[in-house]
Amino acid sequence: MRRVTGRAALLFLLLCLAACQTTPAEETTPEPTAAPPTATTAPTATATLPPTATATEMPTATATAAPTETPAPTETAAPPTLIYLNGHGGAGHLNWT
Repeated sequence: MRRVTGRAALLFLLLCLAACQTTPAEETTPEPTAAPPTATTAPTATATLPPTATATEMPTATATAAPTETPAPTETAAPPTLIYLNGHGGAGHLNWT
C-alpha cells in the first residue's frame, strides 16, 4: 500500500471541495436585469394621522401563532458496510498481530 503524503491529501481534499462548490451551467439561471429608471416620478401622497389615543382607549392586541408546516421526512441512507481483508485478498477478520 502506498503512503499518502500530507501535500497529496490536502490537494485531494481541495479538489473535492472545489467539485462540490461548482454547479453545471444548465442549472444556473441568468440574473434578471432591472428596468431602466424612468425620467418621470410619481407624486408622493401625504397622509394625515389621527390624534393619538390615550392608554384607556387603546385596544389590547392578542397574538396568534401562525400555523407551522411540518417538514417532509428526509430519507437517510444506510451506513456503509465495512469489509476487513485478512491479507490474502479474501474477506476475514482484522488481525492486530
